[in-house]
Amino acid sequence: MSDELTTTDTKADLPEDLKALIARKAINDKLEERYSQHTTNYYSSLFLLFVFTPITWLISYKSGHYEFLLLPLSVFALSIFAYKSCIKRYARGFRAFTPQEIERLFSANDKRVIGTILEFVKAHDAWFLTSPRREHLQNLLSLLTPEDTHLLMEKHRKVLVNLVRSDGEELTFVALKALEQVGDSTTLEALKWWRTTHSSNVKSEVREAYAHCVEVIQRRCATEKTGEQLLRPSFPTVQEKTLLLPVEEKPDEEAETLLRPEFRAKEDSP
Repeated sequence: MSDELTTTDTKADLPEDLKALIARKAINDKLEERYSQHTTNYYSSLFLLFVFTPITWLISYKSGHYEFLLLPLSVFALSIFAYKSCIKRYARGFRAFTPQEIERLFSANDKRVIGTILEFVKAHDAWFLTSPRREHLQNLLSLLTPEDTHLLMEKHRKVLVNLVRSDGEELTFVALKALEQVGDSTTLEALKWWRTTHSSNVKSEVREAYAHCVEVIQRRCATEKTGEQLLRPSFPTVQEKTLLLPVEEKPDEEAETLLRPEFRAKEDSP
């Protein structure tokens, strides 16, 4: 792994081409998510059509009210309309990435592109991580610190957990080191599952790195939990309305003397 890679200042603005690529990847992900949802709804409605139409037809035949058949047919028609509309939006909005654009992301010396790169890794097969891409990803991951937690979402951490299971031993160590820096309680659960299912076919060095990673994340989670308990606000026992109630009667003389001594002194003077 190269030690010469340095990251740019994360306070500075990203280059415009990188901003455009990251924004387009986010749009593509939303379109793919909606497309998958509408596809699922379409096939579900198709299944319901074949299942409930005979039942509805039988009920309509016995009751003489054939308008009941309109219900499954209407649901199916609406699902087809939504599905076709989704396909049109997907075709208009989805823009595939060229190899040159993907290489531009992988060649960026900026930790803020790690999340987008991990999304590409998740969406492609193992062949996607060529040797140069793998090396650059390892260099970027090695630059992560606990202050970079906001750069990665839960879905990105899941990809890091999957990288722990990669064939490359070096990438496994780098992924574990990155999870030490940005892992959370959800990551901890995924790592424990990985340890349970892959404990017999990993090297002792990987098991030691795994144990240290889990220990660091557990310690950080415990510290964060303690901080939340210390910073939890206390609630007043007296209601707000009680503090704002107007005085409906004149206080007694002793209280008035204590609260307004200057007026009492004027009253006592001849």
